[in-house]
Amino acid sequence: MPFSVTKIRRLASLFPDDSRKMLHAHLARLSALYEDMRIELHGASEENLHALDAETSESYRRNYFHRRSIATLLEFAEAFRLIDGDADFQSIKTEFEPNDARQWQRALAYFARQETMFGNVRNDVGGHFGVKAAKWAVENFDTQVGMLEYWTDQQVRGGFRLKFAGEFIGAAMGRHLKGKTGPQQSNFLLKRCKFGYIHAGRAVEVIIRRYLWQRFGQ
Repeated sequence: MPFSVTKIRRLASLFPDDSRKMLHAHLARLSALYEDMRIELHGASEENLHALDAETSESYRRNYFHRRSIATLLEFAEAFRLIDGDADFQSIKTEFEPNDARQWQRALAYFARQETMFGNVRNDVGGHFGVKAAKWAVENFDTQVGMLEYWTDQQVRGGFRLKFAGEFIGAAMGRHLKGKTGPQQSNFLLKRCKFGYIHAGRAVEVIIRRYLWQRFGQ
């Protein structure tokens, strides 16, 4: 049976503008990134999002949210690195249970190893689609096919749907990835993103349990 507990508190008192304001800024950033990641994972994994899928396709919609999640993972890498170096954060770390500390260190180590790769992919396709990535894609097509659709409701609406655009993105995503084929490169990236989601989620939840939950009060 579903169960939920909700706490409410004025954010100005939760994150006061005091000597610890940089710590609070780091926590605010991690809060936003955590929610961004939840939306992106939902958008990338949901079987059917009718309105979005009708405008593009299920595969393009999944790919779009996956690309956006790479940008979020890159921001997590920086955010974890910065907050771990914050002097005021050290007092929060003293409240970590041994398992919390292990999860935190594993997240730091993982993102330290993967930050450059996430950055390279983000720069190509995670935000916008850069010209270098587009050039690499057209130079490395294999057997991909594309579709161009014109649609109209025979009244006032109509337009083109570039159903081949996802093939450019898919090809370009392999520019900085290991593997000789598209499927190998995709598996390489998906595996690293999957572990990134796990480490990021666990690390933020450690902070929620050991700091934010108590600060929201009883």
